[in-house]
Amino acid sequence: MPQNAAMIAAYYNISYITMQTFLLSLSARTKLKGILEIITSATEFETIQIRRHEDGILRRIYDRVPVKMSQPAYDSPHFKAFVLLQAHFSRMQLPIDLSKDQEI
Repeated sequence: MPQNAAMIAAYYNISYITMQTFLLSLSARTKLKGILEIITSATEFETIQIRRHEDGILRRIYDRVPVKMSQPAYDSPHFKAFVLLQAHFSRMQLPIDLSKDQEI
């Protein structure tokens, strides 16, 4: 990993695995869908909880967001991050518990 990337990772408390994924996956030609999938694949999102019955709410929100995943795994924390990030960009009103998850 280049020194600048290591310094950024240390400053923002980003894991080595996440930074390595970003460095290997992002390029000047990466489109929005790819950027969203790469960012939400970060290991830091693995700690997001999926509450009971939340997968149905996430699916409904996913139906309304503009960018779709290549292979959505509806019960994955990475899917939840993907949906919440787009909901934030789209300024969607979310249920209170999902709004709190966006603050993470």
